[in-house]
Amino acid sequence: MRSSRPRRTLHFHRCGKCHAYVCDRCFNSGSGLCYNCAPDVEVEIKAACNQGEVQGATENAVAEGVRRGSRREVGRGRQLVCPACGAETHGAKFCPECGQRLGVPGVCACGTRIPAGAKFCPECGARTSG
Repeated sequence: MRSSRPRRTLHFHRCGKCHAYVCDRCFNSGSGLCYNCAPDVEVEIKAACNQGEVQGATENAVAEGVRRGSRREVGRGRQLVCPACGAETHGAKFCPECGQRLGVPGVCACGTRIPAGAKFCPECGARTSG
């Protein structure tokens, strides 16, 4: 063990702060500390720039999603599953599998949603086309 000590000190350094032994690649010789205790400032700056770029791109993508979502009609109450065959309808008026007419509620002139098959608006009593 004693004979290997001189060779060991050539490749490993003891950190002055945490007292860990680290290899040449993990030792910041300018500060006498390991890179865990004294990271390379240039590397940290580059990493922070990359992190900021990712964060900015994420914020832009979220904003684009909000813009797209604000253009979507969310008030329409469409059936997503056909009651006749159980197929996904994706909000269509007719089932893409069996052709069944799906209950698509309308909207009265007063703004009230009219259930499928209703002949009169439940809010104002106006005659519907259904």
